[in-house]
Amino acid sequence: MSLKKTCSFLVRIILFRNKNIISLLSNRVEIATTVTSYKRLKEGLFLYEHGISPYNDNSFHHTPLLLALFSVIRLISNSQFLVSLLYTIIDLFSAWFLLDLTNSTILKDHSINPWMKYFTIFSFLLNPYSIVSCVGMSTAIFTNCSIFASLSYLQCRKSLQSIFFLAIATYLSFYPILLLPPLILILHKNNTRKTDISTTKSIILFFAALLLLLLLSFITTGSWDFLSATYGFINNYRLLAPDLTPNVGLWWYFFTEIFDSFRLFFTSIFQLHLFIYLAPLCIRLRKYPFFIIIILCGIMSILKPYPSIADAVLFMSLFPLLHPIHSYMRPIFYYLWINAGSGNANFFYSITLVWNFNLSIIVTDIVFAILKMELEIEKPDMKGVDVIQINY
Repeated sequence: MSLKKTCSFLVRIILFRNKNIISLLSNRVEIATTVTSYKRLKEGLFLYEHGISPYNDNSFHHTPLLLALFSVIRLISNSQFLVSLLYTIIDLFSAWFLLDLTNSTILKDHSINPWMKYFTIFSFLLNPYSIVSCVGMSTAIFTNCSIFASLSYLQCRKSLQSIFFLAIATYLSFYPILLLPPLILILHKNNTRKTDISTTKSIILFFAALLLLLLLSFITTGSWDFLSATYGFINNYRLLAPDLTPNVGLWWYFFTEIFDSFRLFFTSIFQLHLFIYLAPLCIRLRKYPFFIIIILCGIMSILKPYPSIADAVLFMSLFPLLHPIHSYMRPIFYYLWINAGSGNANFFYSITLVWNFNLSIIVTDIVFAILKMELEIEKPDMKGVDVIQINY
């Protein structure tokens, strides 16, 4: 394990030493989006250090505490190496939380091969998407690390820490708030008394932690201007998604074709589409709340306004934890990885459609596999029976 961590650390540090690689990756639209670009973070940092609010114009959309963190690093040393080291350490922390999460899962399910934890770490640390997200300095890795930490503490039954890290992830990226309901389901399930008070307290603690982070942000910047630029509560920046720079998502191309008079309506529909899966999943798959979290991570990586491959890294890294349904997913996984080679490479949007379509297939297959597993558990006599459609 230490060898793998050392190798992944060295790979990232070596790549960070090449400024051309950093420049290339940090400008790729697949890695750096409007809300995760390190280049925009540096521009905001320059304004912040010169006493100018970076939130006055429409180009800076990072959170104030992230801005303050990099400002402190700049005070310590103006060297790029320190920033590179921070990104590498964040990735290693993500791997550590993922390892802890896998260990907790193995302890609860003895049917899982103990070697699975090594495969999980390997699939994260040496995943090319993970490496380029780190070297490309996407700030999405801070959100991913917070989510991994929340899930790790959740499996260890450390409710307070889990809620706090989910609040951090929500503060950084907003959409991780989708994970709150399934997280509450798990906390409610882990509570031996199973009282409503526990659920209520969990929700209160989450919003209290989020409010605390917002207050610290206000203290850092001296105003509430950051709300409009980061979350869109005033100008609806993140909700209306006015920046149509190409990315791996589905929004940008569609909204370049939409007239301004219809923009609010279709944006509302797209946002609703992102949240509408939450209630059905929590109702139908309430027995498997951790699976709901993984599915929602996949949905976020597909339907967010400004997704990047770092969002797919979060989703992919949780695949090994779907051990109970692996046997039901093998055919589609084999087809996607080995046989499927379609897509029109002449049009960038066609590639993004293929990318998100494949992610959608995986999310759908996860839901189907869970339902099939549930059917075989509740009705053992149905095991191995194929469902066929009869036409009259």
